[in-house]
Amino acid sequence: MGTFDGKVVIVTGGALGMGRDTAIEFGREGASVVVADINADAGKATVRDAQRAGGKAALVTADVAKAADCKRVVDEAVRSFGAVDILFNNVGIQPPRYCSGIMSRVQTTGI
Repeated sequence: MGTFDGKVVIVTGGALGMGRDTAIEFGREGASVVVADINADAGKATVRDAQRAGGKAALVTADVAKAADCKRVVDEAVRSFGAVDILFNNVGIQPPRYCSGIMSRVQTTGI
């Protein structure tokens, strides 16, 4: 019995990196996982690996920067698995200027 048995999870940016690992782990813990990503080939591999880990999984190729694609991801999750219980919003890109000086901010605040 997995921690997420019976739960439906959307993982945005779920095709690669941390999103991929997260999708596979949710699958291993019994979740039905919807991988939302613009990279269809990598997304298909993640779906396959989440299924091999024990979960159900589906890919929705989408650009979640677009509202219509976000709606489609949720609609597909509900159509495929009946609900959405968890949204793991992993996708996002920080511009380089955001990251400059972050270490000094971390040291100043102690986080």
